[in-house]
Amino acid sequence: MNDERIESKLAVIKKVIFIVWVILSLVSILFKAFTTRQIPTFSQGLADYVVFIASFVVLIIYLIINFTNEMIDERINKTIQKLFSVAFKIVIILAISAYIYQIITLKNYIVGVFPVNSFINSFFTITFIVYYLYARKQSIYFNYRLIENDKKTYFRGILKNALRIILIGVSIYLIVYLTDLLNLYEINALVVTISIGISVVLIIFEYLILSAFEYNHFSELLNHEQGRTILLSKNYLVLLIYTSVFSLIYFLFNQHYFYVMVSIIHYPYAYINKLEVIGKLLVFAEFDQFLFRIIMIAIFYHSLKKSLPHLLKPLKIIVLLQVLFMFYSFLNLVHMNLILQFIVRILNSSGFDKYMTIVNSINMVVQFMSLIIPFLLYRYFSKDNYRFAKLFLFLLGTNLLYALLPLLIHRIYYSSLFRVVSVILTISSIIISLKIYYDATKVYIEKKPENPELLA
Repeated sequence: MNDERIESKLAVIKKVIFIVWVILSLVSILFKAFTTRQIPTFSQGLADYVVFIASFVVLIIYLIINFTNEMIDERINKTIQKLFSVAFKIVIILAISAYIYQIITLKNYIVGVFPVNSFINSFFTITFIVYYLYARKQSIYFNYRLIENDKKTYFRGILKNALRIILIGVSIYLIVYLTDLLNLYEINALVVTISIGISVVLIIFEYLILSAFEYNHFSELLNHEQGRTILLSKNYLVLLIYTSVFSLIYFLFNQHYFYVMVSIIHYPYAYINKLEVIGKLLVFAEFDQFLFRIIMIAIFYHSLKKSLPHLLKPLKIIVLLQVLFMFYSFLNLVHMNLILQFIVRILNSSGFDKYMTIVNSINMVVQFMSLIIPFLLYRYFSKDNYRFAKLFLFLLGTNLLYALLPLLIHRIYYSSLFRVVSVILTISSIIISLKIYYDATKVYIEKKPENPELLA
């Protein structure tokens, strides 16, 4: 594909991204206003304001160019392409600069219920995802300059780009600490380090994941055209590893935080305050994970629809249940971290206790209901006698034990034994899941080539 066609397609993608940025920043501003009960101050919402205003101005300029020219010729198209190309880089630089200013100047790193890095994390996560999805829709690749190279050269180029992201993160870190050393502003060293660290790690992981996605998609497409269809795309395994690692970190942190709160008299207030801030940072990183889980379900469906078309009906049932349970998990996360603080203000102590009893009961019922998914997956893959299908029964067993754990050892719910067993079962579930889907990505189904010329 020639450069002119690529630039034209990139302009379409970036136009969509600017629209998404306007919506994202506006939603972020409104949520912060809702949780703080006032319009966010300059420091509290600087990155949001900058992205909203800059993106809105770019779109207005585009509309002016579009409507003031009756005929959109090649010269006008190049002007539009240049506009989106330059503005895209400028807005990203402005967003990062605003984020640096917020870290330096904010005394409280939580705005309402939002950590200071929540917007910048969502900004890059959604940008990566939208860019990737629309690049596929436009039949080009995110890393189009590297994709046709051999595997070693491709990933060497990707790692160089990842190194650039690390250098940007280190630069932000040094700028922030320089202001502290010069006594320009007083900062919380631990919280700033973790805030910047989480942002950089998430952005790098997301970039590496999407880059691996593209390479897998490119190679699997070639194999499919040659008559070798992979049972389940390797992209599913890539995302499963990423989300599993994050889920384990989030789980272990919650276990530690729970232990600290039970033994609160043994810990200083400053330590507990830092844990609460870190917890908020992880919670809002967890919101980003739901976007990747949606993509996982889409990959799961489209891969198996292509490789096992004769099992489409049970596949649709499984995917529908996965979507429903994931949607419930998302609502539960929103409820616990955004809505619950308002319910506390409305209900008295006894009313709140009753409310939480109902919520916990519903959560437990849903948790038991979700056990049907590994059972249905066992039935689904057993129909074609795949060896890894039996592992779904082990996954069902570990998930069942985890659901029963509070009931089995209710009297020692706050004990070390409960926490140790919880960790063992969680890690076991992750390992079994990784083993299942690793095996699934090693299975190829031989079919008649879609493009026989590739074999010539």
